[in-house]
Amino acid sequence: GLPVDWACIALEDREGSLWIGSTGLHRQLGGGVWRGYGARDGLLSDVARALHEDRSGQLWVGTEKGIARAHAAGFQALPGTTANTVRSIQEGPDGLLYLAGLPIEVLRVDPRSGRVERFGAAAGLVRGKRIFRLVLDREGTLWVATSRGLYRRNPQGNWTLLTVDSTGGGLRSMDVWGLTMDAEGVLWIASAGGVSTRTPDANWAYADVPGARTVLPLPSGVIWVGT
Repeated sequence: GLPVDWACIALEDREGSLWIGSTGLHRQLGGGVWRGYGARDGLLSDVARALHEDRSGQLWVGTEKGIARAHAAGFQALPGTTANTVRSIQEGPDGLLYLAGLPIEVLRVDPRSGRVERFGAAAGLVRGKRIFRLVLDREGTLWVATSRGLYRRNPQGNWTLLTVDSTGGGLRSMDVWGLTMDAEGVLWIASAGGVSTRTPDANWAYADVPGARTVLPLPSGVIWVGT
């Protein structure tokens, strides 16, 4: 009953509704019935790239023209983000949202005030890179997967580029696609050269799975890798 032939993202909200993002945004209402959302509902783009439900239950949608938040009448775009394609949304412990954006930058958004901060060239995120995924760990460190390596921003605001050489080969490729943080605080990294793990103590391990795009470790010990 899903009225699209492909989906790039999915989220089940706290009310049990399933949201699917693709060429449009779709919500399962039950009984095989779906409702679609687009420009007429306040989304500035019909292509949804990221979904996030924050701690208050607010749904955010990343599109090719910024992010928008859901409300009773549809969606409201956040003006300071509309020049960006948003591929990933993460929420910090202070309620601020971090966005992976194109052109090449990370945005930090205060949903309350609408203030937007941009991290680009000053953080080393220079032209020629693409940002695919963001993850925040329990200490508030931001991890950024790019096509030119893995970036880390510590809570003090300092940025570091992690490379194959600087990690002693723990990072298998500079073309980093996917990031997942498990319940133990271990960072799982999918890259063109394989799957790497980094523990909170900075111990690295890896498995050479060429072309890894996403990685999902389950509590059972099973690890799924999309290539």
